[in-house]
Amino acid sequence: QLSPRSPREQYTPEKAEPQVKEAEQITEIDEYVLNTFIGEGWRKSTHKHLTFRSQAFNLKSINGLCLQPIDVSQLETLNVSFNQLTDLAALEGSSQYLRSMRAPQGLFCFERLQVLNAKHNRLTHFNCMLPLMRELDLSHNCFKELPPILGMPKLQVIFLSHNEMDGEFYGLSKLMDLKKFDLS
Repeated sequence: QLSPRSPREQYTPEKAEPQVKEAEQITEIDEYVLNTFIGEGWRKSTHKHLTFRSQAFNLKSINGLCLQPIDVSQLETLNVSFNQLTDLAALEGSSQYLRSMRAPQGLFCFERLQVLNAKHNRLTHFNCMLPLMRELDLSHNCFKELPPILGMPKLQVIFLSHNEMDGEFYGLSKLMDLKKFDLS
């Protein structure tokens, strides 16, 4: 077992990742995953940076972040890249499952989120109200059109390369802080 990490230390499985065979890849975030990869002190810490990207992970959902008693109220960076996610309903606040469990989701959990890295997944849509979001990486997914971005007025960087997008890119002119928009 890993020892608890300080609240300021970014959780990165590559630092001390237990060996997990492909057949045992982690598809959901649960108490066992948090104990194993963050350490048993995760319940007592406020987390600013979380990464669920490594050979151990093959996430299908991030609902577990809302179902576990983990404090993500100060979460600024979330990296869920290189998984098998088809939606980010927990971030969007649109998960019917979380609603049926009466679990908080969306802006109630992730109001401070500033950086989201969700590249190399199977996402087809993303519609979030995240007012502090500065950097959004949705490259290498399955988007056919630009996701709605008006709920993220502070966006400075958007990565959407290697998607199947065509058509108009409405809303970009309203992002006053936009510095980089990558569609390559």
